[in-house]
Amino acid sequence: MSRSVVEFRVRGEPVPEPRPRARVVHTRGGRAIASIYVPATSAAWKRAVAAHASLGMSGRDPETGPVEVALEFWMPRTKPQLRDTAPSGPIPAPERGLGDADNLAKGVLDAMEGVVFVNDSQVVVMKVVKARAPHGQVAGVIVGVYALSPAAPALFEDAAR
Repeated sequence: MSRSVVEFRVRGEPVPEPRPRARVVHTRGGRAIASIYVPATSAAWKRAVAAHASLGMSGRDPETGPVEVALEFWMPRTKPQLRDTAPSGPIPAPERGLGDADNLAKGVLDAMEGVVFVNDSQVVVMKVVKARAPHGQVAGVIVGVYALSPAAPALFEDAAR
């Protein structure tokens, strides 16, 4: 059994969490040192997610137990998909350039750390959907976070068979 911790929506084009990068930094002594960094391309998106999560939490403390997370990423439609002849419902979005579902999820989970839950290691169940938005729906993400009972054997019944 689960209870809702928070549900919210963030409008705007979802941005995947970029992979860490490395660069060589030269010191005065001429030695080369590797510097690891994460590009700031997703910073504004993560701030928007954190702000909406904070509003949804209404001042409550972050969840401390195991949680389930549901993420629906609605990507913008292409010009041909905006035509009246295109399907009106969501369209699966497997194409490159939109970001992998796991990288989209990572950015949202990172943004919710310390706001909705203490650490994203608390996420024990996660469902991620990535699709082109239905007609009339703007791009964004719909987020649901649900607290799980620490002893939730029903979650793992199918896996044990």
